[in-house]
Amino acid sequence: MGAAGADVIVDPVGGFLAKPVMRCAAEGGGYLILGFTAGIASPSMNLPLQKSCDILCN
Repeated sequence: MGAAGADVIVDPVGGFLAKPVMRCAAEGGGYLILGFTAGIASPSMNLPLQKSCDILCN
């Protein structure tokens, strides 16, 4: 992860960690949701808009 943030974030945890992890994404980065071991995430939808970030679910 550089000063601009992470290009791709892979999140198998979800839950309370989704919002702080998404803040670490670089402009135009990606956030890949693989699971919900800590519960279903409910991130603010303004974060992906501010970062021009994609949210992908598998």
